[in-house]
This record gives sequence, structure tokens and C-alpha cells, in this order.
Amino acid sequence: MSGTIYSGPEGWIDRLESGIRRRETEPSPHPETISRYKILGELGRGGSGVVYRAHDSELQRTVAVKVISPGGISAAAVYRFFREGAIMARLTHPNIVGVHDVGEHEGQPFIVMECVEGKTLHQVLQERKLGQKALLQLLQEAALGTAHAHAQGIVHRDLKPGNILVSSDGHPKIVDFGLAYVTETSVHLTKTGTALGTPRYMAPEQASGRMEKVGPHTDVYALGAILYEILTGRPAAPGKVLAEILAQITGQDPITPRSLNRKVPEDVETICLKALEKDPAKRYPTAREFADDLHRYLEDQTIFARPLPIWRKILRRAQRNKSLAVAVGMVLLFGVTAGLYFGIRSVNRSVAFHRTRSKAEDAYSKKRWSDAAAHYREAGRLAPNDPEIQKRTRISELLAQAEEARVEWEREQAKALEEAPPKPKEGDSMEVRQAYMAWTERVEEARRGVQNAQQKLEQCGYMVLGHDGKQEDARHLLAQIAYRRWKEASDSGTYDEIERFANRASEYGGEHFRKLVAGPATVDIKTRPGGATCHLFRYEEREWRLVPLPCSSSGKTWEVSLESILPWKPSQRGWLEEQLQRIQALESSNPLVKEARNEVTFPLKLRPGSYLFVFDKPGFVETRLPILVTPNRLIEVDLRLLRVEEVPPGFLYVPEGEFISGGVPSLVGRNCNASPRATILLKGYLIAQYPTTWLEYLLFLM
Repeated sequence: MSGTIYSGPEGWIDRLESGIRRRETEPSPHPETISRYKILGELGRGGSGVVYRAHDSELQRTVAVKVISPGGISAAAVYRFFREGAIMARLTHPNIVGVHDVGEHEGQPFIVMECVEGKTLHQVLQERKLGQKALLQLLQEAALGTAHAHAQGIVHRDLKPGNILVSSDGHPKIVDFGLAYVTETSVHLTKTGTALGTPRYMAPEQASGRMEKVGPHTDVYALGAILYEILTGRPAAPGKVLAEILAQITGQDPITPRSLNRKVPEDVETICLKALEKDPAKRYPTAREFADDLHRYLEDQTIFARPLPIWRKILRRAQRNKSLAVAVGMVLLFGVTAGLYFGIRSVNRSVAFHRTRSKAEDAYSKKRWSDAAAHYREAGRLAPNDPEIQKRTRISELLAQAEEARVEWEREQAKALEEAPPKPKEGDSMEVRQAYMAWTERVEEARRGVQNAQQKLEQCGYMVLGHDGKQEDARHLLAQIAYRRWKEASDSGTYDEIERFANRASEYGGEHFRKLVAGPATVDIKTRPGGATCHLFRYEEREWRLVPLPCSSSGKTWEVSLESILPWKPSQRGWLEEQLQRIQALESSNPLVKEARNEVTFPLKLRPGSYLFVFDKPGFVETRLPILVTPNRLIEVDLRLLRVEEVPPGFLYVPEGEFISGGVPSLVGRNCNASPRATILLKGYLIAQYPTTWLEYLLFLM
């Protein structure tokens, strides 16, 4: 039965009863194998399960195998065990332990998970080796994993340091979803009035058994309790017996962290106390917002949580010390006396708020993100409970960071395209070799800088869309990033890469990306003198060669007889003399098809591609102008025509225009001498019509 995903207790209980009776009478040593998994040792043991380190004989990898504790198999335990496996299988997140397999072996249910090398957060806290900032970063990532579970309709209900593993590379992973609550189902293993979880990290609604009140805010409380322990080194409910702990959770506010440790930053204390509010409505609505506030603190930005008002702090102190009640009364009396003063101050704050908000909105509309963020922060201090101001503050800050990252990206991109010095040859001096090595290191460092700036740009764009999914500036930013990647893949990548970038970009860049990729260009060509007719051709691949096919003004080509364009196929072989005769016949003919259908006038809108414009005017030589049309571009050309007598026999006229020079940028520095691709402007010139070919040279040698 290995690999069968559990779908319900029916059919399993009868099959497991014999195994249950056997385990009740027999000792329970470590098994040697479970299904195809060879047991290597025990990783950990809890109240309901044992986790072994094992080797997967089929996939050749190390995994963790969880089984029910010996003697603990029952109908409810089996249901809960497989329910945990089914829940974890729904979650795919870097901060949640992934599930590989769920099944049963010889009456023993098991869950196969990824094996995380490391320690629990509880062990890390006991060792006291990590600094506060590193611990806050771990908790912020764990909160992101919790937010992902909430988005899938799953509430953990047993978040604690022991259920957060810290991998060897320093990232947290949440485990043990045995008590998880699935919001979209009505089937639960607990009833109202039953407190389920680890007491010190239970939310008040969970500790009092009001399971109908349990939701994502319950896990937010547990995250706050873990944060409290990180800051103070002690739990938020430090009772010694269960009844005392539950009474503290449901009826007493925790001592503020700064009262126990003056080194705790005020912003972190504010985040912690907001998450530990007794009333779920006063906590962070989601684990994502809890994680965002921790991220803002770690990035030295303004947090959204506000400190408790002074009167609430006084009330909390009064609850812990009845003697403070008189002091509270005096403060209230003083507050009434000073009401007039604060009323006038409130009016002044309101006027200042509206003036500051007006400045912020003006800067926001003009895309001056740094100014907008500064004004919105000031407005947020004047009106701390305005959610729109808080959202605009965060969006402006992120877009300001994106603007800085964009500048950094362009700067590093320019460094990455630095022209390479001559590649060292055998016998070159040490100075030449060192110069080439230094250039290689500079280019490699610049490429890493480009990648880092690009990742920061994407992160800012995604975070902006997380606050406002309709923010067009963020969508345009992500579309530009995707368009550059799409262009790079188009230049040097495979078809699969091009499609992958295009599909991904269409999702988050939307219409912005589609306009960048597919937007037509406007071509406007004026001739001197005027009155010339123009026939349009589009270059397309035929028989391994690019050939100009007649093209209408809509960009649609039509087939013509290829015999006049391709008199032979590349796969055929023949005598050199015969091929030379065919080439000469081709050069003396005019394979371009000129019809009324491909005669065009300007200005002209064309989709991206390579085109050939052929101009004819009596008394003037035929002029051919190739143009590479890129999306959303205005191409204006002032074309000079030459009279027949101005062009010597045997020569062709190449008009002034833009030409692509160099190779593919991705090849620079990869053991080749390709120069970066660039567009250059060349003036018109004459060139010999019949150059010496390789074929003629071979005939000469014969």
C-alpha cells in the first residue's frame, strides 16, 4: 500500500486492528524498513508520533518517515494521522516541510517527508548563539509559511518553537500539522469546549475551548508568543501549572517586553503586543501582515502597528497592581482638564494632515516616489489609523526602492557589457594576462550585480501588487523586466525559454507586457526627390536562407515561385563550375516580385520583423533599404535617391541607415571574441556588385 494517499478512515480501521493488537502485546523496537524506506535512525519523538531518518531505495534520497507512537494506534489516531498527511501534501512553500508519500506498511501508517538537517527553533533559542536580528528574520520567514497555509484554508493551531525546524542553511520550516484546522470542511476531531494545542502558545479563544472562534488570527497569536520568547527569553504566560497558564492567557495581559529587557526596540515590542491582543479583531488580521511589519522593521522602515495608547497601558498596569487605580483616576481627571488643549491640538493636526496628504498625492501622481513616501510617512504620523495612508506609504517606499534598483541594474548592465581586452595568446606578457583576468572578474561581478538588482526589482513589484493588485506602475515595472528576459531568450535562448518567459510575464505584466512584445511600429520614409514608388518585402526563412517575400501593408506575405530566388537547394551537390554559373545567373536577374499588392505608402504601421523597402523612380537607380522593425517604435528615414549617372557600372548604392554591429551580448566573456551587439548609423556608400566569392577562389586554385 506504499504511496496510497489516505482519503478517509473507512477500510483502514479493519485492516489495522490486527496490527494494533499485536503492538499492544509485543515490544516495539526500531523497524529496519518501512515499505521501501530503510530506517537509519531516530530523529525525534513526540506524544503522538516518532520520526525516523530513512533512505528511499527507489529514488535514492534521504527522507524523514513519521509513524504513530507504539501503542497509540486507534481509529481517531489513524484518522488524525492521515489527515495530517493529506493537509501537508496540499502545502508547497519553502518554509513548510514538504510531504513525499503517505501510506501504510504491515498495519503501521506512515508519512514520508523531506529530511531537514538542522535543529528546532526551541533548541536554537536555548543555545543563545544567534543574535536578535537573525532570530527575527527566522520568525518572519516562518510567518510567510503560515500565511501560505492560511491562503490554502489551513490553520496550524499548534505553532511553537518545537514545531519550527531551522535547516542547516539557516531557513525555518514548519512541521506537525496534526492539530490543523481546515476552514473549508465541517469535519473536525474536536468539539467546542476542548482546548487543543500547546498551552503556552494558545490564543485565548483556543485556551477557553471556543473552537468556533479559531481562525488565522489564532496562529498570529502563537507567532506573537514565539516573538515574546525571542525578545525576553521567557514565555508570555509563565505559569507553572496548566490552570495558571490558561488563566494568564485568557484573563491577564503579558508584561511588556521592555519592562523585562530595556534593550528590546520599541517597534518590535509594538509588533509583539499587537499580535498578543486578547481580542482577535485587534491583532494582525493575517500572518502576512505580521510578516510584513517584521520585514519593515528589519529594513529600517516605518511599521504599520501603533503603540498602545497611554490610557490602555495604565489600565493594564492597574490590572496587575490594584494600587495603581487611584493613579489612573488622577490621570483621567487631568485628561478632562486638558481636553480643551488637546481639542485645539487635534484641529491643528487635522489641518496639517490634509496639507501633508495633498503634497503626498501630488508627488505620487507625478511618480516622485521618494517624495511621496516621505510625505505619506508624515501623514501617517498625524493619522496613524488611516489604512489608505499606510498602504500608500508602503507602495511609495517599494516603488522608490525599485527606482534605485533600476538605476543599479542599468549601471551594472553597462559594466557587464564592457568591451573585452585582447584574449591572451601563448607568449604574451604577464601584464596582458592579468588585464584579461581583471576584466573577466569585473564582468562576472557586474553580472551578479545585474542579477541582484533584478531580483530586488521583482521583489518590490510583487510586494506592491500584494498591497494593491491594480497598481499599474508595478505591473509596468514587472512587464519591463519580463520583456528584457524575453528579448535575451529570443536572442540566445531556446524556444521553450522564450515561451516560458512570455507565459509568465503575461500573468503578472498583463497588457503592459503584451504591448511591449506585440505593439506595432510606425515607419515613415521620405525620399529626396519625392514621387518614388515603394514595394514592401518581408524576410522569411526558406530552404535555410532568409529570402525577401512580397508583403502587404498589413505585414502578410504571400508565396512566389522560389525557383528565381533559390535556383538550387543547399542539400544538393554538384560541380563547382555549374554552381558558379547559377550564382552568376541569379545575380544578373531580379528575383523581387513587384505587384500592386505590395506597393505601399507612408506612414505605415508594421508588426515586428525584418523588412526590405524597394524604391523606384524614373531616371534614378533602384534603392533597397532593409529595416529591422522592433515593437512600439517610430522609425523615420530621410532617404536620398541617386541618379543613374551617379552610380558607376558594376556598383550598388547602399543608402544611409541603422545597422546592427557585434554579436549576442550573452556570449561576451565566454571564451570567444564576440563584441556586444550595438546599433550604429552609417552614411550612404557605393559597393561593388560582384565580389570575389569562395567559389571563384576555389576555381582559381584549380
